[in-house]
Amino acid sequence: MATTVLTGKKTWEELVDWYQRFPFGDSDPYPFKVTADTAHFMSWGPDADGLHRTPNPVYFSTKALTTGVFSLAPGDYFKPGNHPNPETYWIRNGTLWLGNPDTGQITQLEADDALLIPAFQFHFGYNFGDKTVEILFMIARNTHTAEMRANPNYDDHYQKFRDPITLHRNVEFQHEQHQSWAQPAYRESEVPPSRMDDLRCWPPKSGKSIHYNHELDNLQIVDHREYLHFATGKNYKHQFLTSFFYSNDQFQSGKIKIPPGRITDPISLHGERVYFVVSETPLIVVLAHSGQALIGHKGDALFVPADVVHQFQNPGHESADAVFFCATREGTTLF
Repeated sequence: MATTVLTGKKTWEELVDWYQRFPFGDSDPYPFKVTADTAHFMSWGPDADGLHRTPNPVYFSTKALTTGVFSLAPGDYFKPGNHPNPETYWIRNGTLWLGNPDTGQITQLEADDALLIPAFQFHFGYNFGDKTVEILFMIARNTHTAEMRANPNYDDHYQKFRDPITLHRNVEFQHEQHQSWAQPAYRESEVPPSRMDDLRCWPPKSGKSIHYNHELDNLQIVDHREYLHFATGKNYKHQFLTSFFYSNDQFQSGKIKIPPGRITDPISLHGERVYFVVSETPLIVVLAHSGQALIGHKGDALFVPADVVHQFQNPGHESADAVFFCATREGTTLF
């Protein structure tokens, strides 16, 4: 059975007639098997136009828990949301980049990784790769907040309520920081820390503070699980992943990942950048002001001067990846 709604605003009750009732209805739960074919299938995304939806079969929904599978196709995403109770993820396939819209932090989750999302914690996610992400999830007890129940039309609630911090929301880098936590009456006197602070000093010596003496530091090794990730760009449909190995005011090194079939939002930097293509899929760098483009194949290096607006294009069916190095001239800083 399916509950996909093609268009129009719906009430909470109309959207979730299965909620805490599948597959037992009004009966007390009893031992039961649900298969992939008999799960309650939804294409979730309660926006008025119905143009963005993600497959979400629910296997069980009782007064104790709701559990099922949530999947993201290559290049797909889900916007910020939260729940009044904890949620757990287990990644079955693919790579998920999960974000905290209050701080801009992005965490990379691979197959067999597990994650706990605390109650009321806003989160959003991306699949920047070329394999479908499948997530087994469970939310304890009530699944949605009073605000969501009162107005389940997504873009009328969550999206206007909290726009996530992303890198290069503007073409030229500008520091972003939210002025308060998103959840009403939750830590309302505190300003959430912006992960962009870490760009001035990554990796931090302690792993927590951005303040340490560069001159006295010893060699630093950054494991790939410790890269500093950012969703990059303003528009969900044109964003890409930027992962930093090292970053300060004068130089950066890292990696970009462009999902299949994507042209990205444009960016501009005060430093010179070189992109070394490391994927089998070619990387196209479009020079926005001139309309010219550079195309790099695996092993090629592409140079972009300082302050040149450029964007990336990947017309292929697999992700395009490039390692980058960026540095400024004397007297110039990146930020």
